[in-house]
Amino acid sequence: MSTSDQSVQTQVAGLFLLARSFLDGRLPWLANQQRYPDTTHAKPVAPLLAAIGIRWAGLAQQEHEQLDPGLCVLSGLPQGATWSALRQSWMQAAAADHAQFQANFLTILAGQRLVGGDVLTIHQVPVAGQQALVAGVLGGQVWPLGGCFDNEHEATALLNRWSNAWAAVIGTPPTFMMDQTLAARVTAAGAGLDAALSPYIRAVDPSTVDLEAVDPFDADADSASYVETDRELRAALARLDSGQLGLPAADLTIGLSAISLLRLWARWLRQFAASSPAYLLDNFVLRPGRVRQLEQRIVVEIPPQTLDIVLEMVDYLTPLERLPWLNNSTIEFMFRDDTL
Repeated sequence: MSTSDQSVQTQVAGLFLLARSFLDGRLPWLANQQRYPDTTHAKPVAPLLAAIGIRWAGLAQQEHEQLDPGLCVLSGLPQGATWSALRQSWMQAAAADHAQFQANFLTILAGQRLVGGDVLTIHQVPVAGQQALVAGVLGGQVWPLGGCFDNEHEATALLNRWSNAWAAVIGTPPTFMMDQTLAARVTAAGAGLDAALSPYIRAVDPSTVDLEAVDPFDADADSASYVETDRELRAALARLDSGQLGLPAADLTIGLSAISLLRLWARWLRQFAASSPAYLLDNFVLRPGRVRQLEQRIVVEIPPQTLDIVLEMVDYLTPLERLPWLNNSTIEFMFRDDTL
């Protein structure tokens, strides 16, 4: 960090409020340990944080366009960094690298008690023109695992891997709850599903579920929870749709990680902890402002919003000290109406 004072106007000043989630999720440590997503980058965590920040902010980037200066400060990228260079960094990561990062991040999320239990919901979603499977916690609003596939063999390979990863972290293999059409495909003869997993496949017919009529004590309560979880996933991904790199496996991992980090962050907000990503971003986070870089200090000036009182009540606005990806600088917050 330069010792001279520097000030930049930014459309994403509010994203600095989410910096604590990087610490809670141990992203600097994970990225540096794995050298993810770019083994050649001097600071691997920087392109990871920048890509997540772009998705949070919903920034539609153009080739060769410079990234928002505030985003560069937050992520640790140099001023003037471009979207093309960021995309190039992510092109270095293979499918196996994304899978390894997800498995490592799953361990952190389990340690934070954000994931657990014996049921994983499986959802089929489109990503940048490809099909993907996503695995999440039933009713937990977090989906830590995802992968693209072209055929049933690749889909079952994902399930086999996720069962092993979940058992390694949680202690027991999960039951997979999924749409009955998908269940029929992955359990078909020759699809490649590990025979030991067949008893752990639970099929759901969403067309028979009436969310308004299901009693929580009925046998269909889990099916209703699955349908609701599927809706929440699709809404979350739709909210974070802008800013994708056009790299399906990377975009999926970035999007799911962005959701998980929001869930980690939301736990600070007490009665708002279960709010949707769209609500959290629109009512707490997204706002322009000014970022001043001082010696070992980053002062973020943002306009006040109605729900800032919640942040103050939970003492969230205290300075964040010695942030490892920002040369051990401290982030401080100031509310000002004249930031622009």
